[in-house]
Amino acid sequence: MTTRARLIVVCMFAIALLPLLCGMVLSEPLSNVLSFQGRLSASDGKPLTDGPYIVTFGLYAAPFGGAALWTETQAVTQIGGTFAAYLGSVTPFPSDLFAGGDRWLGIQVGAQPEISPRVRLTPSPWAIRALTADGAGSADLLDGQHGSFYQNASNLTLGTLLDARLSSNVALLNTAQTFTADKYFSGNVTIGGSPVACPLQVYNPSDDFGAAAIYGAELSTGTGQRHWGVYGETYSTATANAGAGVMGQAYYGNSSGVRGETPSDSGTGVLGWASSLTGSTYGVHGICRSPDGYAGYFEGRGYFSDMLTAGSGLTVGGNLTVGGWTILSQALAASGGITTTTLTATGAANLNTNLTVGNNTLIGGTLTVNGSLASFGVLSGNGSGLYNLNAGNLATGTIPDARLSGNVDLLYAAQTITANKTFTGLVGIGAPGPTSALTVSTSDGNNPGILCTHSGTLSDTPAILGVHNLTDYWGVGVKGIGGYYGVMGEVVPSGAYGYAGVYGWTHGGSGSNYGVYGYATGGSNAYGVYGMASSASGSNYGGYFQGNVMVTGTLTKGGGSFKIDHPLDPENKYLSHSFVESPDMKNIYDGVVVLDANGTAVVELPNWFQALNRDFRYQLTCIGGYAPVYIAEEVTGNEFRIGGGTAGLKVSWQVTGIRQDAYANLHRIPVEENKPASERGKYLHPDAYGRPMDEGIGVLKQPDLGKR
Repeated sequence: MTTRARLIVVCMFAIALLPLLCGMVLSEPLSNVLSFQGRLSASDGKPLTDGPYIVTFGLYAAPFGGAALWTETQAVTQIGGTFAAYLGSVTPFPSDLFAGGDRWLGIQVGAQPEISPRVRLTPSPWAIRALTADGAGSADLLDGQHGSFYQNASNLTLGTLLDARLSSNVALLNTAQTFTADKYFSGNVTIGGSPVACPLQVYNPSDDFGAAAIYGAELSTGTGQRHWGVYGETYSTATANAGAGVMGQAYYGNSSGVRGETPSDSGTGVLGWASSLTGSTYGVHGICRSPDGYAGYFEGRGYFSDMLTAGSGLTVGGNLTVGGWTILSQALAASGGITTTTLTATGAANLNTNLTVGNNTLIGGTLTVNGSLASFGVLSGNGSGLYNLNAGNLATGTIPDARLSGNVDLLYAAQTITANKTFTGLVGIGAPGPTSALTVSTSDGNNPGILCTHSGTLSDTPAILGVHNLTDYWGVGVKGIGGYYGVMGEVVPSGAYGYAGVYGWTHGGSGSNYGVYGYATGGSNAYGVYGMASSASGSNYGGYFQGNVMVTGTLTKGGGSFKIDHPLDPENKYLSHSFVESPDMKNIYDGVVVLDANGTAVVELPNWFQALNRDFRYQLTCIGGYAPVYIAEEVTGNEFRIGGGTAGLKVSWQVTGIRQDAYANLHRIPVEENKPASERGKYLHPDAYGRPMDEGIGVLKQPDLGKR
């Protein structure tokens, strides 16, 4: 029979701000929760058992039916027939929950239907609505207006908003601020002066050194081109008095209309660039109206990477460098050096210093050079005045390969170096930008990257020797990295000696030496050292150890024996015995004991016997007589007692035990186990089942020994 709970209201709601309704003053903030108490009872009026219950509360706008305006579920505990809950502590009340109209509380216990009837709230909960009345943001009415009226800036009709109430993102007339976003001005802008009919007019009355009306700084540190501090363009199509992208005027004193300056050791103060690919254009065009002035003035050296043409005489006070032709229709006078590709002068050329010409030199008048003359083209004349020609003075041009000696190494020619060479830098063969003393790289899949052949006879001198000259315990002589074999050694014998594909030898020192050290990690199976032997006419040994062998882990084998020189014929025969096998990790102990006058004996075992072994088994055999001997006391305190014999009878005993040491407990040998997926279909001993050796487990792929 299902007992249906019903609710008997003991005390109506008490809101957290009830003291406010009673005229009390609170010093702590009020919380929007309703304190509720009730009693859960069965349909017969008896209170339900004290304990926890899951109760769902809901507020509705009607005494029955309709959707809940608010719900929450709490775990309440009935104690002494009553329970208490704080409504709104799990799910906060919406701010407008009590805005107008009555509210009814619905209560549901567990999965049972809602208790009927619902409870109508008394006026106390509406104090929640009054909590925010002092701020008027959520009050119903203030001066006849809802709170939303006072939240609308469009309803402000009086007063002035203080600057302090503005965000720092608002621009002020009297404050230094920085615009961080793009701005568009539809009218003219004037800075520091009276407005004029110009989109941007800037005045700077300062007399300070370096003062500028407009200062443009391009602060990019990138390597890209075309970065400008000030950039101007003009789209004028006039043929006379055409426009200018940037124009500067200097009205007074020793001033400049346009000035460019760079502190960079590779920069350009002023750059003029005529980018058109046709027409007679000018990167920089200078005009001088004064007969005593200069259309262009260079205070220092002048450099022209292409042709230089002068319609009248050319006077050079310093050095002049021209990358193209130099064509002069009048006299040439220079007190500094001149470097040019081709020099053509219809008048006299008088130089008080060096002249270097990379091509032809044609002088219509007299050529006078008080310094050195270097011309790598044609000099008109018979050359009678030339002397002391020195190859060290060759400054341009390229010597043809045909003029070089056969001892000169050429990059593109197959040659043989017959003398010893020492390279002080890094050497790369097939590997640009080597990072090691010798870096060799090849993509030829049929040949090795390095092939060294030693043709010496009766000598063990290695073809390749790697020596790492560091202190003791550091350094690797040879290291190989491969996709399958890191290091591979191969011997193709033709005699009947002993041969080794890889030979390791460590000698000296006072520590532990390893001739060959193998370490493997990762993969499904890891083998520190793997050895395999096959196809020999005699014995095949995957590993052969001449000396003691130490195995710190588990030794797994297909069979086992000892093999020694036969004690009766050691020169011609071997003697072998098989191991005694067991499915357990079993130890065997035996001995012979003589019984005492009572026909008993105590057999003492080593003091570690019981620490090492468990699960003991016994064998007793009488020698020279018979008696019903038996184990009178099993192993206790590392000894056991034999009874039932006669005085002086000899008894042979045997005791076995299963290992229980820490290693054995951690590494028990499973008697039967399934092969993992990677080894299924393969054999430990494929030849025993008439299968080929490549179906053996752990068999490595054989390298292609034909590739060298």
